[in-house]
Amino acid sequence: MKGIFIFILFALTVHGQKRVDQTNTDLLRTHGYCIAQDRQLDHIAETFPALRAEVFASRSAFAKAFGPSCDVLDVLIPLETKQELKPQIDSVLSKTRPGDIEAARAFLKLVGGRAGGDIHSPVKEILLALSPEYSKQPEEEFKSGFTRKYVARKHPKSKGVDFSIRIPFSWKFREGKRSNIVQVFNSRGLDDNAISVAVSVSRVPLFQGRKLTDEEAAYLFVKDKIRDFVQKDEQLVESGSLQIQNQPAGFIVTDSNALRSGILFYSRTLTYMIYFDGKIIYVNCIAGGLRDYEAAARKMDKFKPLFSLMVSSLAVGAEHRPAIQTKTEQ
Repeated sequence: MKGIFIFILFALTVHGQKRVDQTNTDLLRTHGYCIAQDRQLDHIAETFPALRAEVFASRSAFAKAFGPSCDVLDVLIPLETKQELKPQIDSVLSKTRPGDIEAARAFLKLVGGRAGGDIHSPVKEILLALSPEYSKQPEEEFKSGFTRKYVARKHPKSKGVDFSIRIPFSWKFREGKRSNIVQVFNSRGLDDNAISVAVSVSRVPLFQGRKLTDEEAAYLFVKDKIRDFVQKDEQLVESGSLQIQNQPAGFIVTDSNALRSGILFYSRTLTYMIYFDGKIIYVNCIAGGLRDYEAAARKMDKFKPLFSLMVSSLAVGAEHRPAIQTKTEQ
């Protein structure tokens, strides 16, 4: 039975393409997944006529959930590449055809599970990242329950602060390169590679030889003091005070630019700052790599609802979902 489902993680070799990065490899693997599944369903409908209604139901359920993502892939991949992949797909399918009606039913059940998101990596991440619905409204992936939790427990860069945060399931993540950056999360969307969230932790200087109380720390985020968090090369757009998990907190929105390979790129950053036990946790939400501030602002507006959900999921110490109260100051 297991052999029937080999192409779940269909490892496509890219014949004739020696320079394919991992992202492209994942795209091709996911394209193979979509095509192979569809052709397997066609075979079951032809071989076992009694299952045609079940085939239709399974196909429809998957198409409703992930069909648009498969359609996007079909447009992205050149015809020549598809032709190169076809013999590989044919070879795999010839070895994994269901031999009897029970095996066919098992496959249909598997497809039903896939429609609900029971899909192996990296296929699941690619299908979610290419969803037209989630591309238009990134927060909907999070709201639909397609998330994963990152937990920093005894991390050397977290300075003794244990925390967790949820991110969209399709996003990539990696260790931060700088000394204070614990983790960096990046959107996998085709036009959203410049969207990222970086979490870092810094110590707050002692006050008269002791840590600040929460009441004293709240003063760090009042209108006049919060400007101290703005870097010299940044322009302050907006700021405000918050409470996150009943901890004093604040936020700033800044604009900045950087010259890369002779091209000037613009970014807008929404930074949340949470005081906890003598440290500040920074959640930097960045819309960058754009050609003007207006484009960066539009991209930030698009992703701000998602950023808010991610920060709302932040839990420090006790594992529970915190509430956010916001007061905006110009």
